[in-house]
Amino acid sequence: AMLQEALQPGAAQLCLHIAGDSTAALVLNIMEALAPDSVWRPRRVRFEHGGQIAGPQIARARRLGVVIAQPRAEGAPLRAWTSAGIPVAYGSDMLRNPFYYVMAAVTEPTVPGQAISREAAVAMLTRAPAYAEFTERDKGTLAPGMLADLAVLSQDVFTVPPEALPGTTSVLTVVGGRVVYDHRARAAARDPTRYPPTRFAHTP
Repeated sequence: AMLQEALQPGAAQLCLHIAGDSTAALVLNIMEALAPDSVWRPRRVRFEHGGQIAGPQIARARRLGVVIAQPRAEGAPLRAWTSAGIPVAYGSDMLRNPFYYVMAAVTEPTVPGQAISREAAVAMLTRAPAYAEFTERDKGTLAPGMLADLAVLSQDVFTVPPEALPGTTSVLTVVGGRVVYDHRARAAARDPTRYPPTRFAHTP
């Protein structure tokens, strides 16, 4: 019934908590029975977790336009998904530093041979989540005309040892062009003599 409702004009995006291979197969079977791939793809049905999308189900999920969100990186076939072109969106999920999952994704997780590049892992935290919520024209990448949502990180996540990735924090966070967190400002509040005020030039 939920899948049928998702096909109605103006229906909200459907996000399904998918855990276990039998659930994944069941939902894919129903989707294929209800409508052709071309109808499902624009709807971007989200499989939250979706770790059991494997083997022949990968191609089926790709054809149907399924987006896998918040997978458990330690047991997900990330390379197979990204190689097939399935959007994989990630965030902090359980209030844990998201770079813990970046470390897991790039250091051969529990599924052998499924580690991905750091660039692909960062895309899971930026471009893919925007696509997953239909906001890829507004955010997810840094480009003219996009929202100025960005974070300046405490270290270079492309070069530090993998085990150091979970120690990554934001030293400056900008949302919509507005500074919402400034590590220096907080430090200056504790010790004004050590950290002079930071000046930012803002261009609307």
